[in-house]
Amino acid sequence: MDRRQFVLGALAAAALTPVAAAQEPPPEPAPAARVEPDPPAPVTPPPTPPPAAAAKAVLIANAASGFVAPLPDKHLKALFRGMVQSTPSGHRTLFYLMPAHSEAQNLALEEIMGWTESNFERQMPIIESQMARLMYKRLPGASEVISAVANDPGGLGVVPGDLSLPPTVMVLWSSGGAS
Repeated sequence: MDRRQFVLGALAAAALTPVAAAQEPPPEPAPAARVEPDPPAPVTPPPTPPPAAAAKAVLIANAASGFVAPLPDKHLKALFRGMVQSTPSGHRTLFYLMPAHSEAQNLALEEIMGWTESNFERQMPIIESQMARLMYKRLPGASEVISAVANDPGGLGVVPGDLSLPPTVMVLWSSGGAS
């Protein structure tokens, strides 16, 4: 081989090497460790408000009475004083009372009227004589009051707030201002 052929061959080999390297696909990068996004922080529910305290006393009426709850204070006072003699639907009102010393009844008298039980007991005969009719009827317990109100379209009564009421009875007032 002569020198010229040798040089040309060397140059050709040198020239082809970069071109050949450029035509080869680039080497694949080493697989990187797959990066997972951080898991989302656990969703913390908002704090649950404490359960609303159940009313200790409720003023109930027959659902057919026509009253619309909640009643304004002046109407509540008029009911207790016997000044409301008939319901909006035209039925004669009658207050069914629980036995004396009932906690629910005493609470209602205090919150609505500002009266103690003894004040109310003194007022009952006066109110009934002024209205010339029976306005209050004492029953042996809360379940009897609920039953009487459920069956009398003009019935009203105060019972403990934790008792279940039939669908024919509605709440007109509840202790603590909740309706």
